[in-house]
Amino acid sequence: MKGYICTLAVTLVLACGAESTSTNWEVQREVTGDTTTVRTVAGQVWPSSVRLEEDLSIGTLDGPVQLIFGEVSRLAEDLRGGIFVLDGQVPEIRHFDRTGEFIGTVGRAGEGPGEYGRLTLGMIVDSAGVLHVHDWANSPRIVRFSADGRALDPWMLDSPFLTTARGTWLFNDSRGRLLVTTRVEDGLGLLVLRDGQVEDTLPVPQPPGMPEQRGGPYRVETYW
Repeated sequence: MKGYICTLAVTLVLACGAESTSTNWEVQREVTGDTTTVRTVAGQVWPSSVRLEEDLSIGTLDGPVQLIFGEVSRLAEDLRGGIFVLDGQVPEIRHFDRTGEFIGTVGRAGEGPGEYGRLTLGMIVDSAGVLHVHDWANSPRIVRFSADGRALDPWMLDSPFLTTARGTWLFNDSRGRLLVTTRVEDGLGLLVLRDGQVEDTLPVPQPPGMPEQRGGPYRVETYW
């Protein structure tokens, strides 16, 4: 399992070497139509010996400007194990390879084609290597870049699909579709896009017993 931890001036890539060997994990499954809801009621899949080990560090407090970060706000992994880092303070998207070497910047700050604002709600790379950036500050829209950094035509989002919900705003699935957090019937949902066109809207299930989302450093986050 690989993850990225970011600080003001440092981006850390961490690897977890433990496997899911726990035997005390208990779940309940409920099937409604074509939807299966899985709820953990006891235990966990991770053994108590799980630990994180640093695999790669990117960033410095004093050195080349491309290695100094003001506000690491978004991350996205490319298809070769590299990483896109959005410094929201500039704003600027920087691309690094799997060894941490700087490849170059992607797009630039602004409102035109291939540009994005400071309020960027998500980044993700699809199966073709295209980087998608949720540019809330401009319209909003999905700004897109090819694997070699070229700006592609943006996908515009209509106002009925706006949301200010906290959490992750951008996903993709195995069918090559882009999923954007939205509002569906006064609840949280996912807007399904294919080639920039709305294909479907999916309401997010709200199983009983879900804790209330609150602010602060220990706020509850939900994942689907």
